[in-house]
This record gives sequence, C-alpha cells and structure tokens, in this order.
Amino acid sequence: MRIKYLLAGAALAIVVSSAFWNRGWLEAAQEPVLFKQSTRVALVDLTRVFANHSGFKAKVELMRREVEAAEKKLKVRKEEIEQAQTAAAKEPAGSVKRTEAEQRLLLDQQTLQAEVNLQKAKFMEQEAQIYLETYESVLAIIDAYAEEQKIDLVLRFNGDPIDGRENLQNVMQQLNRQVIYQKGIDITDVILSRIENALRADGK
Repeated sequence: MRIKYLLAGAALAIVVSSAFWNRGWLEAAQEPVLFKQSTRVALVDLTRVFANHSGFKAKVELMRREVEAAEKKLKVRKEEIEQAQTAAAKEPAGSVKRTEAEQRLLLDQQTLQAEVNLQKAKFMEQEAQIYLETYESVLAIIDAYAEEQKIDLVLRFNGDPIDGRENLQNVMQQLNRQVIYQKGIDITDVILSRIENALRADGK
C-alpha cells in the first residue's frame, strides 16, 4: 500500500513539474531572443552618409579628374597610332618601309593596351581605398557616438521612400528592405554632423 502511494506521489510530481516546465518553455519561446529588454538600438543610412560626406565626395571628384586626364593622354596616343597606321597603309605592300611600320604599330598597340590595363587597375585600387578609408572613419564616429549614448546595437538601413515610378527591380529592392518601420532611432543626421565637424577640425 505504501508503495502505491509513493508511486502515485511520484507520478503526480512528474505531471506537475512537466506542466510547469512546458509553461516556462512556452513563455521563454514567446520572449524576443534577439534583444534583451534594455537593449538600445539605432539605425544609420550609410548610403546617405556616403552621398553627403564632403570629404568622400572631394576624394571621388579628385580621382574623376585624374581619370579624365589619363583618358585624354591615352586618346592622344591612340590617335597617333591611327595616324601611323594610315601612313603605313600608303606604303607598297611587302615593302621594307611598310613591314617596319607595321611592326612598330604592333609594338605601340601592345604598349598602349598595357598602359590602359595598368591605369584601370590603378584607379580601381584607388577607388577601393577611398571607400575603405571613408567607411573606417565613419565606423569610428558611429562607435564613439554609440558608446557616448549607451547604444548597444547599430544597424544599417535604407531610409529612401519607395517610389512606384521606378523600374520593377528597384521597387522590389525597396520592398525587400530589412527595416520597414522605425521611430526616433535613425541617427544618420547626427553622424553626418559629427563627420563634417571632424573634417573641419582636421582642416579637410
């Protein structure tokens, strides 16, 4: 008889503890798993930051001028080769002059193409460096502001309004945005202001 009571009591304890465990599990599952209740979150529109970053725009403009100057030089070289090609075509076929001229043209064309490839690689590397340096400086300002304001998490988002007049691809990109609503946590303007203050302090 005692054994029956013990078994019944054990069974009841298992049922009760199981019910409490299930209720606790359900409550835990309903709680947000990403953020603790006191987590402070902010958003930054990096596209707008780069578009309004005066230091970044100045570097890009300087590089654009360098690209244009290099293209003009290469264009002059190309025109000179075309003129030499026209002159060579006037020489009799198979003549020594024409053969020598064609050999020079081939060498000049190969040299020009090598210069074009070198210029492209140089400017691509220069552009990547400009983006990287700007990105790192922006991150440093965001980090400092987040520490100052006790912000735990800063996410990137796109704050541009959806424009139905754009093409379908652009509209779909807008519809696939991660952040669809925010209120009072966009710190983009503050970050831009601090960026410009830092540039003025550095005299850039």
